[in-house]
Amino acid sequence: MHMCDYCGSNEHRIPEHTQDHSDTNGSAPVASNGKPIATVDQLAQYLTHGYWADSNRSARSFDVSSGGEITVNLSGLDALGQATARTALQSWTAVSGLQFKEISTRGQITFEDVFSGAFASTGVVNGTVTSSFINVDDAWSKYGGYYLQTFIHEIGHALGLGHAGDYNGSGSYSSDANFANDSWQLSIMSYFNQSQNSQVDASFAYLVTPQLADILAVHNLYGVPTNVETGNTIYGDGNTTGIYGHDLSGKVAVALVDSGGIDLIDLSSHTTNDDLSLVAESFSDIGGKRGTFTIARGTVIENATTGSGNDKLTGNAANNTLNGGAGHDQILGAAGADVLIGGKGEDTLSGGEGADIFVYTSLDEAGDTIRDFNHADGDRLDVTALLNKIGQLVYDPFAAGVLQLKEAANGAWLYVQDVKLAFLEGVSAAVDGLSLLVTDGLPAAPAKPVAEPVVVAPAEPVQDAEPVAEPVEDPAPVTPPAEPPVVNSDTVYTFDMADIAAAGTLEIRDLDGGLDTLDISATTTRATVNLATGQGQIGSTGLSIEGDIEHLLLGSANDTAIGSDLDNDLSGGAGRDTLHGRGGNDTLNGGAGNDKLYGNAGDDSITGGNGSDFLRGNYGNDTLSGGARNDYIDGGNGNDLLDGGAGADKFHGRSGDDTIKGGTGADKINAGSGDDQIYGGEAADRLTGGNGADVFIFEALADVGDTITDFDQAEGDQLDIDMLLEALGTDLETALNDGSLSLHNTSDGVWLSLEQASSSSTSGISSSFNIAHLNGIADDAVLSSDWFI
Repeated sequence: MHMCDYCGSNEHRIPEHTQDHSDTNGSAPVASNGKPIATVDQLAQYLTHGYWADSNRSARSFDVSSGGEITVNLSGLDALGQATARTALQSWTAVSGLQFKEISTRGQITFEDVFSGAFASTGVVNGTVTSSFINVDDAWSKYGGYYLQTFIHEIGHALGLGHAGDYNGSGSYSSDANFANDSWQLSIMSYFNQSQNSQVDASFAYLVTPQLADILAVHNLYGVPTNVETGNTIYGDGNTTGIYGHDLSGKVAVALVDSGGIDLIDLSSHTTNDDLSLVAESFSDIGGKRGTFTIARGTVIENATTGSGNDKLTGNAANNTLNGGAGHDQILGAAGADVLIGGKGEDTLSGGEGADIFVYTSLDEAGDTIRDFNHADGDRLDVTALLNKIGQLVYDPFAAGVLQLKEAANGAWLYVQDVKLAFLEGVSAAVDGLSLLVTDGLPAAPAKPVAEPVVVAPAEPVQDAEPVAEPVEDPAPVTPPAEPPVVNSDTVYTFDMADIAAAGTLEIRDLDGGLDTLDISATTTRATVNLATGQGQIGSTGLSIEGDIEHLLLGSANDTAIGSDLDNDLSGGAGRDTLHGRGGNDTLNGGAGNDKLYGNAGDDSITGGNGSDFLRGNYGNDTLSGGARNDYIDGGNGNDLLDGGAGADKFHGRSGDDTIKGGTGADKINAGSGDDQIYGGEAADRLTGGNGADVFIFEALADVGDTITDFDQAEGDQLDIDMLLEALGTDLETALNDGSLSLHNTSDGVWLSLEQASSSSTSGISSSFNIAHLNGIADDAVLSSDWFI
């Protein structure tokens, strides 16, 4: 009889025979204790397949998909047992989308408490679970948090998960764990708590949800849910889910799954020094415990707030709003247009890639250091609320002496009156201060009596009015003419360097509608133009726009353009440009140089041009083309078309049903969630389909040799090689029937290969070659027509 070291129970088992065997294929890194370190994928695979194979049984699951229903009968439990079982079932619904319906007759899962101990027994026919019986002794309620954890564990068995290692009923980490990181931190199906396993850095905590490996395992069995917390959800303070543990107190271990919406983790009530990461599959320290909170793969939490401790807050690739609260915090944005709020205390802030905004609302937030403030990338300071609070809300607070930039080693301090608000690392005090600010909330610019502006207005149409002579003294009163009608005139406003040198401010007044263009392509000094606010700067010359300009042609310097909510056409020209489309269906063209292009809302068309460019579609059904050289292309949300063109490009499709074309060069493609179509193109590419039923397409001999990292028939993945086979003088049916198309086992794994008889071999083509390396395919897999479309 085994006594559990953690909960005191004398029996924790499922009544099934096991054998002492494990298989790591020698591919995993090895820990200091000699055990292999499993990835989340490897451990999930062991939960769904390896454990059952080690005991000579088949994998199993209910015949239902995510969002479907499984019936349960709880009548065999006492009142406390029923309440605990419901909480455990809710925890599985919260990560899988599976629905559990209580019935009074025999359910697909039946719960009892009549036997001693805790175990699950399952009926399986051809890999399908027909029924499952779960027993949890009511005496186990004295074990507190372990009582709920046991219910969650046994439901995991009912759903088709084995243990995290080859043990059953009892186990020793040193002798029975297959993997070095086999612990509660990764799986509720593990026998070893966080403290017993010295290879994991985590505090002891009972689990109130399945963990990362369990979540991936159940997604592999039933599909990735689309029905879990689809709205704007709050976790932590003010939790809106009603799921036990989602208040994120830190007392228990929690993993989150969220299908959509703009979500918030709010830890503002915490007084501990929290380390919160929004990066999926990373571990966070909250509530005084280490490594007990995590976010599952595919879940995007956009916003987070920490409390009064000295916290670390790390964002993800989405557009995050990160608020450190009080304390001396470290806030790290990533890719995306982030909003960083240090709050009270001397904080260290880094926005990462993208046009980030650093917000200050009060003088007691002073003393921060901003590590990577990049004016050219669109980073800005928002001090509007602060200026309003101290009664100094003016159009140009620098000209008014309210704000100052003062040179310091490696950067400049931004002063508010005599208070050091923020140190801007790498920023020169000589920069135009107003250009560093978010100006949307500032008062309008006053009229400038100096420097006669260059005013450009459309010559046509000519209004039906008499010409007016120069005014003379004591003119007779004249009745003002009626407002001219709007005539939708398309106008091009062109400025060159001579115009820039001659003007203090360039002013455009365009009130007649039409599709209008601002052309500064002949300029060679850096320009910043914001079509949404109508403000800009070209060198030292200001720009003011009244009315709507839809199209913008930039010059040869390193320029920045921000569109409006109209359908804009922004062209960067030469130089390292940064273009933001904002709302509308925009067209962005980077031109020459290494550019950064962000489509944002709308169905955008984004072209990198000649250079190593960064392209991000963000929202909408976008078309992104990298062009020449090595580009990074991120589709964002929506059904996007991504085309790398020439060069070794990197792709991230993210959510939506995307079409991704690698083009020439050795590309790396991660399609993300959704049913994607993936063309590696020429050279040896690395292709990852992600969640969803993906199609990997090979059209020509130059396309072969790719590695598919996650080919999964169960998820609906398929191959399309029809055009390749046609080019080689055969077809799929023939190649399968004559055996020329087959799976070939090598030391590298399983390859899809084609062998041609020399009589049918085309000149210059080898008689045999490998089409694709299929990671994750078993050595004994059998190729059939359902692998292909």
